[in-house]
Amino acid sequence: MIDEPRTQPGSVGHASPLYLSSYGGRNLFAWHHAPHSKAADTAILFCNSIGYESVCLYRGLRYLATRAAELGYHSLRFDYSGTGDSSGNLHDPGLLESWIDDVVTAARALLSRSKCTKVHLVGVRFGSLLALEAASRIKETGDVTLIAGARGRTLVRELKSASKLQAAVSEHLPEGSVEAFGFLFLPELLEGLSSLGDTSKVALNQVSAIRVVERDDAVVDERFARDISARHPNTLIARPAGYGAWMQDPHKTEVQTDLENAVLGSLSVQAPSSVSLPSGALENASSASMEAAGIHENARFIDAEHHIFGVFSRGPQRNSRPLVVFLNAGAVHHIGPNRLYVRVARELAQRGVESVRLDLPPLGDSGDVRAQVAPMLYSRKAVGAACASIEALRENFSRPLSLVGLCAGGYVAFHVAEAMSIERVVLINPQTFEFREGDSLDVPTTRAVYRDTHHLFQSAKNIGKWRKLFRGEANLRKAIATLAQRTWLEGRTRARELATRVGILPMSRLEQRITTILEKDTSVHFVFSEGDPGLGYINETLGGRLPYLLRHPRITLDCIPDADHTFTPTASQDVLEHLLLDRLS
Repeated sequence: MIDEPRTQPGSVGHASPLYLSSYGGRNLFAWHHAPHSKAADTAILFCNSIGYESVCLYRGLRYLATRAAELGYHSLRFDYSGTGDSSGNLHDPGLLESWIDDVVTAARALLSRSKCTKVHLVGVRFGSLLALEAASRIKETGDVTLIAGARGRTLVRELKSASKLQAAVSEHLPEGSVEAFGFLFLPELLEGLSSLGDTSKVALNQVSAIRVVERDDAVVDERFARDISARHPNTLIARPAGYGAWMQDPHKTEVQTDLENAVLGSLSVQAPSSVSLPSGALENASSASMEAAGIHENARFIDAEHHIFGVFSRGPQRNSRPLVVFLNAGAVHHIGPNRLYVRVARELAQRGVESVRLDLPPLGDSGDVRAQVAPMLYSRKAVGAACASIEALRENFSRPLSLVGLCAGGYVAFHVAEAMSIERVVLINPQTFEFREGDSLDVPTTRAVYRDTHHLFQSAKNIGKWRKLFRGEANLRKAIATLAQRTWLEGRTRARELATRVGILPMSRLEQRITTILEKDTSVHFVFSEGDPGLGYINETLGGRLPYLLRHPRITLDCIPDADHTFTPTASQDVLEHLLLDRLS
């Protein structure tokens, strides 16, 4: 079998995955970052935000934890109950109180593992409010750093505003709930979050100092910082550059020096004490396995160099179905878009199908966190890392493998299926299968036409859109131009298909590649959001040959209506989840 979890060696110290037992028997997934030998007497606990913000911040917090280890500090980052790789889901009752307790649980685990006497809490956005609430429950609390914090009602109001900006929204949402960037927040949780940040109700007397690091890219909640300053005499307020660059989509996020210095700069002047790393602390203090609802999960590195990380899920009963391998969706870490991979993996486990959620270096928790992400998404290195992962898995599993990838993950899965023997590939909204170094990650104009015309057709069903048109508030000229371009593209596609059929043009390279994969007895399942640019790419590239390919018994294509590229409407997530379960179990 694959080795049990081991530490990740490197010049910055050790990073060890673990699970912690929290409130109500929940399991929290966490990472302990430890320096090599000697450490400071204060440890650092990083408290992430929630929802899509937590996905954007994931890489940045890993970087800060790595830097803290370089400075001689033990640190820990973790997923709250119902989020990330922790047990539960976002709709569990009493979640807010669980999250505050999770901070306390994580702090106590960090203190126990590091043998430090103080813990410095660092929270971002909603995480800053949770850290502030938990600080009074942790007697070893030292300093607290609040990054881009604001009163809870302000942050909830921003969530509601974000939900209104979505191009697609699920119908029939529970009354009072908010669907924002792929995550559904129920009324009970929203009400609880809104109540946070009232500093008059938070005990701050045992906190040594508070650092308020304000965002530099938007109007801040000045009352939040003002109230803290009024109640705590040792409050420092800073507004360094870099928050806007930090809080971007995962493939763009980066940590700026000014922001790093604002969070860790005060720590670097403290010389590490003689507190040594306890013998066996990394290996024995906690297990990197958990059992919940009949599902066993194990977090481990799968290669000898400990550069490729994955989370394995299996149920009490196993069948002979292939091992399902989830590849990163773009630069999102192994939980997948909107935590979809976690949901599907655990449901597959209940059905007896084992799976692994991989991070290909340098994504998620794999490889060097300092490496640039964007150039790796569509690259030979990404395909090579995936092939190496498959070889490592085959050394430990005798069963065939199925690959699942969304967007860039679909690109990688397709190339792996060309290079190796794979049982099946599920390609979700792939944007291309041809990519050269230096190509833009933006959607080409011709493919965007398919998406834009889909939006036009959807708008035509909305009486409000027609009213705007008659009032002269809609861009009619742009709509006509988009429809004209779509007509021209479809005409060109039909012409190519006819030319291929009569032998004037050869079979397209994409059709040749798909045919080659099918000849290896690999099943190919395309899944597209209706109107996705990737669907336009398939239609454009295959020149009308797609209907002929779909006659093959091992290839399918499914379209999911009312969905966008990453399935942010929660209703479309449910449709995709059921489709994946049907294809994989």
